[in-house]
Amino acid sequence: MLATDSAWTRYSVPISAVTGSNTISIRIASVYSQCEFTDPVHSNVSCPSRVYVRQAASSWGWDWVKRYSPVGVWRPIFLGFIPHDGGMLTGLSAVVRGGDQTMTFTVDVAVNIKTVNGAEGTLVLSPSWLAAPYQQQVKAPPGDSVVQVQLQAKDVHLWWPAGYGDPVCYNLTASFAGGQSTSIKLGFRSVRLQTDSGVAELGESEGSGNSSMNLLVNGVRLLVRGSSFVPMDSFSGRLSGARVERLMQSVLAANMNALRVWGGGDFLPPFFYDLADSYGILILHDYMLTWYPNVPYPAFPEFTERIVEETTHVVTALAHHPSIVLWFGNNEDMVTKDTHPHNTQKYLYISIHAYQHTQHTREKRGREREKREKRRVVRTAFVLYCESHR
Repeated sequence: MLATDSAWTRYSVPISAVTGSNTISIRIASVYSQCEFTDPVHSNVSCPSRVYVRQAASSWGWDWVKRYSPVGVWRPIFLGFIPHDGGMLTGLSAVVRGGDQTMTFTVDVAVNIKTVNGAEGTLVLSPSWLAAPYQQQVKAPPGDSVVQVQLQAKDVHLWWPAGYGDPVCYNLTASFAGGQSTSIKLGFRSVRLQTDSGVAELGESEGSGNSSMNLLVNGVRLLVRGSSFVPMDSFSGRLSGARVERLMQSVLAANMNALRVWGGGDFLPPFFYDLADSYGILILHDYMLTWYPNVPYPAFPEFTERIVEETTHVVTALAHHPSIVLWFGNNEDMVTKDTHPHNTQKYLYISIHAYQHTQHTREKRGREREKREKRRVVRTAFVLYCESHR
């Protein structure tokens, strides 16, 4: 009924046509069975198609971890019941805007509803920063639909990074037609990137090769002190909230206030970001694309479409977390002047519509500069931008 090919994409499958007593079976294939396809770019590389397997790159081995290539179910699976005359909430996301010059914020809320025959009822949003819930009559069509609502927040307590104030979060709960409810937590804060050319909203390309770069939260310039976060366990499904909480406590004990989630690991379980929110730890997040020596990412449509699906799901699901302040499109990937028609990275420009924020690296004098120019390799950092974040 369903075949999956990514550790980070959410899948759903209708089973309404099934009757009687049934058993759900999960067949797990070796990840190496997904590496049978080869192409001209990867023809001389051991297990060349590992770049197509959307799981932690470090699971194939790195300079600090052995190769295990685990595969299996590492996130919850559940059955959802949809009444014939009702609906089921399948998602709740929110993007907070504003707070630059005043204490006024706008919260763009998206509620995903799934119905069988269509349903009509009251959508209730209960934000803990408002005195009364918001209600709206909704007529949801058959299948999947999204209801978008804009809420206001004034004179709220701000979310601050560790060392600058309290990381205050608020609850937002949604329900439809008296059915089940779902909740998220969000925080109110503004984030800006400051360069010598002024203050820019994150996602804009500004600055120069000689520019300084500062992160401002709620208008305050921060001293960002942190570390790179790599997977805590070679088997991602064993990661627990208790272990992550000890990590966050250690981050604070070391006088740090930031973690950069490395692009060779995982998009992490929800409790990781919830704990980062509650401890005031800034998250600078790579997208899960990283440099394999001599193994560039492909630009085939079936692969780029998978990346777009992943991006849409992950960024939308994490958009409400105040701790996430920067998205980077990859870890150490290179863009090369290569005329091969299947060569790497094209999807970063075309399929994901990423804004390219090129940081001109300091050029060394003499031979090193000449070597770089001869190689015609440009190292770039990509600030990932998605419509769901706008």
